[in-house]
Amino acid sequence: MILTATQGLSTIQDDKVTLIQAASLQKNILDLEDEGLIPEWSPETVAKGHPSRIPNPDRALADGIPLYTSFIDVFGDDVSGNRSKSWNKHWNVYMNHRNLPRKLLHQQYNTHFISTSTHASVPEQFQGIKKKIESVIYLLFLSHHLYNYPD
Repeated sequence: MILTATQGLSTIQDDKVTLIQAASLQKNILDLEDEGLIPEWSPETVAKGHPSRIPNPDRALADGIPLYTSFIDVFGDDVSGNRSKSWNKHWNVYMNHRNLPRKLLHQQYNTHFISTSTHASVPEQFQGIKKKIESVIYLLFLSHHLYNYPD
C-alpha cells in the first residue's frame, strides 16, 4: 500500500507495496488524530472503504484492553493404534502457533497435542476447542475489567 498526495488529497494505492521498518515509526493513528495530522482522503480511497477501517474497528470492541493477534493452526489427523492385532482408529488434534518464525514452525516440539478421541471426529473436537478458546478470552476480558475498575 502506498500513500500518495495529489491536490491536497491522500490516496491509498493497493497495487503497490512499500516496506517500512517498524523502528522508523514514531506515532500511531491515535497520536496522529490528536495532533490533527490525519490526511484528507481522496474520493477513490473513500470509495474503497479504507478510512472506515482506520483506526482498527476492533479497538472499540477491546474497550481499552491491549489487542493482540495470534494466528494458530489447529489441525487433525486420523491415526490407528495397533493393540492386540486390532485396528483402533482414533482422531488426534494438534496446534501450531503461526506467529513463530518459519524456521521454528517445522520443528516437532512446536506442534502441540491438544486432544484425541475414538468417538469424536476432528470437527467435533474443533467445536470443543473453539468453545474453550472463547471462554478463556472471555475470562481474560473479565479479569482485565475487574483489575482496572476497583470497588
